[in-house]
Amino acid sequence: MNFDNIFNSIITLFILSTQEGWPNYIFDFVDANRISVDGENQGPEKDSNRLFMLYFLVFIFIGGMLMINLFIGVVQLNYHLADKAAKSKFLTE
Repeated sequence: MNFDNIFNSIITLFILSTQEGWPNYIFDFVDANRISVDGENQGPEKDSNRLFMLYFLVFIFIGGMLMINLFIGVVQLNYHLADKAAKSKFLTE
């Protein structure tokens, strides 16, 4: 999981939106490696990218609320359609 290109970014955000094992992924990104000025890879540093934690938490909370609202909306729509179909069936008999 990384943000090197758009495809990997979308897959990473999709995995996070499932909310399965997200704390482990957050800690992996917070400890991600940094590239020095001369382009040399220095390896991972503990708690070096704390902004990733804020980004992921905001994404998870907003994404979670969005998914819950979409689920509730689909259930409510199906209930409304079933109720409407049941009323029209009883009125025609």
